[in-house]
Amino acid sequence: MAIRSSSLWWKVSLLSLFLLAFVVRLWPATFSPFPYNIDGFPQVRLAENLLSTGSLAPGAVSLLVYNAKMPVLPYFLAYVSKMTGLSAMDAIRLFLPLMGALSVICFVFVVHRWLGDRLVSLSAGAFLAFSGSYVYVTSAAMKEVLGMFLMPWIIFFFSGAASWRVSHGTLGGLLEGGAVSLLMILLVFTHHLTFLAAATMLFLSSIYSWTERFLGVGHDVPAQFGEGREFLFRVLSEGSFFFLAVVLPGVIGWWYYSSSSLEHYEILTANDKILYLSLVGLWLLFGLFVLMSTDASERRRSSYLKPLLVVLMAFSLLLANHFFSLFGASRTPLSLFLFIVPYVFLVSFSLVGFEVVRSTKWRYKTTVMGMLFAPGVMMTHALVSGLDVTSFNFLYRSYDYADFGLAVCAGIGIAYLSRGRHRDDAGVESVKRGRRGCNLRPGLLGRRVLAGSRRVQGRAAPGVFLVGLSLLTLPMGFAISELHGVDDVTEPYEFSALEIAAHIAERGNLTVYTDQRYHDIISPFFMVHSKSGLPEMMKNNETIPPGTLLVLSESWATEGGQEYPFPRVVVPWENINSTISGGTLLYRIGPAGSQIFIVRYD
Repeated sequence: MAIRSSSLWWKVSLLSLFLLAFVVRLWPATFSPFPYNIDGFPQVRLAENLLSTGSLAPGAVSLLVYNAKMPVLPYFLAYVSKMTGLSAMDAIRLFLPLMGALSVICFVFVVHRWLGDRLVSLSAGAFLAFSGSYVYVTSAAMKEVLGMFLMPWIIFFFSGAASWRVSHGTLGGLLEGGAVSLLMILLVFTHHLTFLAAATMLFLSSIYSWTERFLGVGHDVPAQFGEGREFLFRVLSEGSFFFLAVVLPGVIGWWYYSSSSLEHYEILTANDKILYLSLVGLWLLFGLFVLMSTDASERRRSSYLKPLLVVLMAFSLLLANHFFSLFGASRTPLSLFLFIVPYVFLVSFSLVGFEVVRSTKWRYKTTVMGMLFAPGVMMTHALVSGLDVTSFNFLYRSYDYADFGLAVCAGIGIAYLSRGRHRDDAGVESVKRGRRGCNLRPGLLGRRVLAGSRRVQGRAAPGVFLVGLSLLTLPMGFAISELHGVDDVTEPYEFSALEIAAHIAERGNLTVYTDQRYHDIISPFFMVHSKSGLPEMMKNNETIPPGTLLVLSESWATEGGQEYPFPRVVVPWENINSTISGGTLLYRIGPAGSQIFIVRYD
């Protein structure tokens, strides 16, 4: 009866976690009837083109051409729209949050497969379900959402390949490698940065795993590979898997991105390739040093000093960037600390968990290291490149991919803090090979919290604290304007103004001048010729060329015009008035303080 109750409780917990994750991600759909994030407008246009003409038909619009080179999301939206009868605009608002919530549950199953421990699995899931950074990247209307959905499946097949190769030899390597290869190739056409993160993760994890098993660091080589002919077959299995899972997708991705010349992310130039591969090598050496310096037979006392130092370093870096603009693109606003403080403390659970993981013989330790170090490679690349516009975008996205590694480490950290109050460090030795070499023996991490053990009851404070901190980071997913100076919500009056401007520009063969945000909506969605940079032109009293149509907002005098990734440009009131009076005012719409003006210059 207790077993049935435990199983029912587990299913209810999973269902509740999924529903809460979905509701949290669906909430931005109530802000506006349009995509949450302006990146969704090109996707909707391409999907509508597919539904109406059967082809992407990007024309000569640069944003459509760029997005058409990664067409999985438009095809997904067109398919959902056709199957459900929803418009592509509604499909992107409803189904991307669904995919984001499913990615949380998929990763919960990955962690549960690794450990067989429900406390760790649910804690990792709670980290992803409510962490503000992951909520945003899995609810905004971006290609990255589908990439994040594919990542847990890639991790699942990649991590399961070790057991298959040991038990099924070369055939196991081919089957698992083929599954990873197909998912990675699909990821090539889904989102380029997610593919780069996944490829880097697989490469690092593979090398780390080989080091452990071939050099006997943490594993008994004869037990894993045998001798003589059996050893050769194991090597062939490893090689076939590495070729299918890492080399083949890497070559395809490298060739496709280089030949397609992505307009907005030129990260694959010759110099960037050399720099990136060099940084991969440096992080690879760092990871090997971590493996070599870890003696799993020693008992280690958990230290809170390292997590505390990391927290202090993060605070110091953000504070220094506020005063000295270390990263060039923009200073850290003081309002950011309100959102980032709970996230930094949340990551401290992950640091505690990583200290436990690195001191064990756990088979999936190398996979977790790859999940954590691959985003580190991308961040380092952006910093070393000087954080120009391209590198800033690179850094802006790369930290999203660390959430998977941080989540599993946070789950282990919660289990350690909940069950390991004895301070005898017996738990460091508890990560042993159990069922199929991937379960945890009963002990510090293996005791199942849902089994009703009295020793577990009353120690739920760390888990409650993790959920509480995760909830405190939720504003990071919905307050993007305060964090990054960008507006993700498109109001109905803004869309109406852009629609009217598009019709006027099309009839009069005019070029639309506006800011970066309105440009990224009107150009791809209505397929009209437009240019950004109008706030800067108005601020500097530059001459407006004839044959143009201006779309400007009076909010530019207070909040500034959006020119991401550059800071907002505040235009003085007198400049706005002189610009309007210098042309022909055709239309105005919107509430007081945020009115949009459509002005024609002949």
